[in-house]
Amino acid sequence: MENHNPDLTSVLRTLSALAPAPTPASASPPAPAPTPTPSHAPPNQDQHPQPTPSQSSREREFKDPRRITTWPQALQHTTRLLAQNHTLQDQIRALIRRQHQHERSWWKGREALLEKQRDRAEKRRALDEVLRSVGASPSSSKIELESHEEELHAYDLKVHRAATEMQQSMERELQRLGIPFFGTSPDLIVRSGSDNSSSANNNGTITEEELLALRRRIIEFLSDYCSE
Repeated sequence: MENHNPDLTSVLRTLSALAPAPTPASASPPAPAPTPTPSHAPPNQDQHPQPTPSQSSREREFKDPRRITTWPQALQHTTRLLAQNHTLQDQIRALIRRQHQHERSWWKGREALLEKQRDRAEKRRALDEVLRSVGASPSSSKIELESHEEELHAYDLKVHRAATEMQQSMERELQRLGIPFFGTSPDLIVRSGSDNSSSANNNGTITEEELLALRRRIIEFLSDYCSE
């Protein structure tokens, strides 16, 4: 998997640009408090404005990774999560190591099978030469080639099943760890090509195709951020 993500410095610079600018304080002096009278209670100067229901709802959804459907939100959420939890970084590194170990094992197994088939073909050619020298008919190379192709295809199917199981296991683990785009709320996912897909992201929803692309992107970011 090629990694086209920016380095960590660029990522943090992007994150900083996404943060809302602080509201400047008013330069005018505060107005004097009115003198309390028996009929008027003094104003409570310690009272702070309460957030509106819509603000509270947006904050809750942002903190809930199941409701995140855009890359800027996911980047800010995940970077903050990783920076505050070093144990989480160790858990993701363990996932990445396990994935790489499986991939190396599958690749070595396939190379060993190919080498075994090459040795088998070499022995057949040597046997054919002996058979020809005594006037006998050589063995059929076509049958052996088909056998090798079937053997290799069976191995590839076995690896594909194992890789699918590993991917599903990693997705469940990333969902448990609170990584966005894994365990996304079903009500936010629309089928690609449907009537609602054209308005995805505008109303907080996401298409299946976009979700898969963002999953790959967040995994690449995690691999880069948690690299050893």
